[in-house]
Amino acid sequence: MSQTVWPVIQGGLRRAREDIPGWLDMVQDLSRTRLADPSADRAALMEAYERHNQEVRAAGLGERLIEWRAGDGWGPICRALGVPTPDEPFPLTNTRAEWQNQAEARPD
Repeated sequence: MSQTVWPVIQGGLRRAREDIPGWLDMVQDLSRTRLADPSADRAALMEAYERHNQEVRAAGLGERLIEWRAGDGWGPICRALGVPTPDEPFPLTNTRAEWQNQAEARPD
């Protein structure tokens, strides 16, 4: 997140998501209400992120909560949903490189 979304939220790559009207306002509002003010320093943001994750874990969701990362692929999601694992590879989109290339391609 520190290499993709946060630089956009904090204005370092401010033009990266102008193609989606309202995106920046939505993400900044989500950050303020769920994590921390986007202008906070890295330590405060990380602390808020970890605190949010702990609150979700403590919410008593039991088996309904899936802690998943894109690198985990289809398996955990399909098992939780009780559906077969697709034969196709898990899609890899919205990568760090894509975010950075998109930001660099747009003039300020």
